[in-house]
Amino acid sequence: MELDEVFLQGADLILAHKDRHRETNRITRPKLESPICYNPLTGFSKYLQTSAQCTPQLLELLEEMKQLGESISYDTTDRPSLNDYSVQREAVRRYISELPSAKDSGDYVYEACRITAIIFERACYNRQPLFLAIVGTTLVSQLKDALEKSKYDEGWGEHMTGVLFWAAMIGASAARHSEERKWFVGVVTRVTIKHAFDTGIWIIAALRRLWHIQKWLNSGFSTTSGVFDMDDLSAIQTMLPMEPTPSMGMNFGTEMNMMDYTNQIF
Repeated sequence: MELDEVFLQGADLILAHKDRHRETNRITRPKLESPICYNPLTGFSKYLQTSAQCTPQLLELLEEMKQLGESISYDTTDRPSLNDYSVQREAVRRYISELPSAKDSGDYVYEACRITAIIFERACYNRQPLFLAIVGTTLVSQLKDALEKSKYDEGWGEHMTGVLFWAAMIGASAARHSEERKWFVGVVTRVTIKHAFDTGIWIIAALRRLWHIQKWLNSGFSTTSGVFDMDDLSAIQTMLPMEPTPSMGMNFGTEMNMMDYTNQIF
């Protein structure tokens, strides 16, 4: 068993423990908010919006990615029509293409989020797996470079850790079949271990949401990609993330645990 699997199983055991102060902790603890994990009734909290690391331009970018994720239908039997989806995806594509790079300013938190948004938008625009959205590009290595320069090991501050988690998860999924995958999974594991006790439910919510997004992307690719011959298509489909199944370890009743999702997503 790999070291990260041991830590994730330990995190599941911690989360399964009934803490009599859980309700109080849920109110006061920082929430790992991101474009794929937030309160659907209120949107991003004031804590994320006023974070020193979250500039107005970055907040606008995160909001655009949140709205793009909301437009995705997770029911693969009820796919949105081209007319319903094309208008928004074209608008998002224009928005992303016009975003300036922050390399000159040195704001590598924004730069990492910008590159993450490009990867996510490309996958949604073409409705294809994240690891295919980066084919022929250097986006994964660019994202890794930006994250390293952003001092990711400090967590981007108390209220931006969820955004870091989102960027690392997208990077790990996009790097599924590249040498950078292990590095991104390491960042995901680091955040998971550090925050499993106090915000674990948000970690699982983010993992579950990303898995549903990947399911939507993969289903569209499987039924619409006519640019590959059948041999290529069959080979690529074997590399797609599989449906998670409950592990033999500790989990939340019938719910999937952290390791179930991470094993299938990345």
